[in-house]
Amino acid sequence: MPAGKGKVRYAIVVVDYFTKWAEVDPLAIITEAKIEDFVWKNILCRFDIPNTIVTDNGRQFNNKKFRIFQAFVPVELEQAIYRVKNYMQSENDKQLALNLKLVEEHRDQAHLRNIAYKHRVSNYYDSRVKPRSFKVGDWVLKKRLLCDRVPSEDTLSPNWDEPFEVIGISRPGSYKLKSSDGKTLAHPWNADHLKYYYK
Repeated sequence: MPAGKGKVRYAIVVVDYFTKWAEVDPLAIITEAKIEDFVWKNILCRFDIPNTIVTDNGRQFNNKKFRIFQAFVPVELEQAIYRVKNYMQSENDKQLALNLKLVEEHRDQAHLRNIAYKHRVSNYYDSRVKPRSFKVGDWVLKKRLLCDRVPSEDTLSPNWDEPFEVIGISRPGSYKLKSSDGKTLAHPWNADHLKYYYK
């Protein structure tokens, strides 16, 4: 992983097997002390003592110091937290069943919020768009595209070509043009690449 802010190059990731909840912590270096600190703060202090920790057997997990840490954790945390003391299997099962029933409703609500957000973004964008339309007989300048430029031209060369007369509308927003010397352009041009020429 490329170095980030604070020279962090590694990430330690823990995923709860049942809920798939992930905890991530960026690290500049991986040491036994950093792993112990992460396990203490992000697992034990937040979720209580886990039943099992499955690792990738990296040296920072598979060492004497970390095994001793794992062995002493239950002794250090003898006092059960309020949630563990007042745990009732039947109430927990009811709550889990209710949560599973409400999953679809939560998904629908999230989907509606997403649609509403996209609609607001679309309205904001559309309110800033200034549509351009021309009529037959108008004179316009045509934007010089990258493919139209000659290699010898520099950055100070003009960005717009000579004035052209609009001689037809092929479809809304697309115009047929004729140059000032009477030559008709081979294909129609989109209004995005045209701007009004004031004589």
